Amino acid sequence: MDPCFEGAWLEPGSHVTAITSPDGTATRRELDDATFDKADRIVVLSREQVHHDKQYDILGPVERGRMAWDDIHELGDVLAGAQPGRTRDGETTIFANNTGMGLQFAAVCARALALAEERGLGHEVPTDWFLEETSP
Repeated sequence: MDPCFEGAWLEPGSHVTAITSPDGTATRRELDDATFDKADRIVVLSREQVHHDKQYDILGPVERGRMAWDDIHELGDVLAGAQPGRTRDGETTIFANNTGMGLQFAAVCARALALAEERGLGHEVPTDWFLEETSP
């Protein structure tokens, strides 16, 4: 499956969250190589899982010499302060939820939606924009 997000769309200071990662058996991709190559910081849930599943989208910037493996950090380390999060406004960041169920995103999004509705912010978009006609 072709990526549905292109790095060409990114502006400095952007953040992208991906909820799937391809592996040796599933070739679905959310983000193209340019997205990962533009990232100043990549954070994952599990570095071990990247290698275990051969998640080539996350490994790509390392293999292409764009960043070192040690520059990819785990979310837990960032949250605990052991690794830095965003260090400047113009930094482009990626969080790749490379394992898990994504419940944390549903919780954060529910709160963000409630706050936006309280403040009259945002635009409603049709639900069908986010539905797939086929299953990967």
